Amino acid sequence: MFWVKFYPDDVQKVLFARTFGCVRMVYNHWLARKIRQYEENKTTVTYMVCAKEMAEMKKTEAYTFLREVDSVALQQSLRHLDQLYLR
Repeated sequence: MFWVKFYPDDVQKVLFARTFGCVRMVYNHWLARKIRQYEENKTTVTYMVCAKEMAEMKKTEAYTFLREVDSVALQQSLRHLDQLYLR
């Protein structure tokens, strides 16, 4: 097995913390959305709907911080959530 140690500098630590926080926020936001939608009318929200809503959300003043992190990480959290619901 091959191990690599990574020692991020202070700027990288902040970027990682911000990215992980945004990924967690996106995941939890749409998890709650999926749960609410299912409880109301027994349907689910697809990845495409969530991704489109996230794109619109990022344009609002309250969620501009989502534009500061890698969008692929945010989209991947939505994919993981969608895969959870497909099982």
